[in-house]
Amino acid sequence: IRAGRARPGIQALIEISGLDHRVLTTTQLAFNVAPRLNAAGRLEDMSLGVACLLATPEAAQASAARLDELNRTRREIEQSMQAQAAELLLAVGRASDSARFGISLFDSRWHEGVVGILASRVRAQCARPVFAFAEASNGLLKGSGRSIEGLQLRDLLAEMDAARQGLLQKFGGHAMAAGVTIRQEDFSEFATLFDLHAKAHLSGRDLNERIVSEGLVPSFDLERVAGLVRDHPWGQGFPEPIFDEGLEIVEQKVLKGGHLKLKLLSVRFPAALEGIFFNQDRVIDRRNVRFAFKLDVNRYRGVDRVQLLIVHYWP
Repeated sequence: IRAGRARPGIQALIEISGLDHRVLTTTQLAFNVAPRLNAAGRLEDMSLGVACLLATPEAAQASAARLDELNRTRREIEQSMQAQAAELLLAVGRASDSARFGISLFDSRWHEGVVGILASRVRAQCARPVFAFAEASNGLLKGSGRSIEGLQLRDLLAEMDAARQGLLQKFGGHAMAAGVTIRQEDFSEFATLFDLHAKAHLSGRDLNERIVSEGLVPSFDLERVAGLVRDHPWGQGFPEPIFDEGLEIVEQKVLKGGHLKLKLLSVRFPAALEGIFFNQDRVIDRRNVRFAFKLDVNRYRGVDRVQLLIVHYWP
């Protein structure tokens, strides 16, 4: 890809994502390119994504533009569903309520193709295994679940199926993600049973998210950061390093889409740093904050700048 030898459809997706193929990273493939391909299957037909991958140079741009349009629609649906999920969480108890071990959510307005993303968002917020459901046909609900470390979600569903035969119409998946189909009238029973079985596995464990930090960044030098970000195949089983440091917030602004953009200062270095906190839809109400972050290089109009990808903060 970096050598410019990718399929025309992949190159078109990279371009429409606003990325430079010469310095493309695995993270950008996962969070910028792949969601556009996946949007086709979530909202319409996955064959649109396949067609883009196989497109001729003449057809690639139009195909990528259609996928980009679907992805924008998917983001709008997701944002609306997240707001509705927040209301549901308030109604059934705070996300941090330690008495709840498994969370099940359903709203008749939700889109079947986006409940998996919603479950991931709620799981990250609550540090609990989550199932989110949407209406299917014939009085059924289809749910998508996301788990936490140490809880095998597909095996948990098998336990539930053995304990209450007939409750789960279909299920499948793996350790961290699973799908299930139930009757709509059985949702409350599913929610109760899921919480009960999750509690049997998780009771007594510290469910708070743990962040393993490398400590202070040795240097924010652009060349060193670019080497760290672009020259290593970060991904599942080989995650990017996380650093932490107390920083001063100079500026902050909530962007469209619910992300927080920051300008930060470190007492160790003279230049201001750019930061982005994805899915943080409100400003931080203090000036000096300890952040946990990953390093990134943001290329805008051909100019590279070091950027901090904020993953957590402590007041």
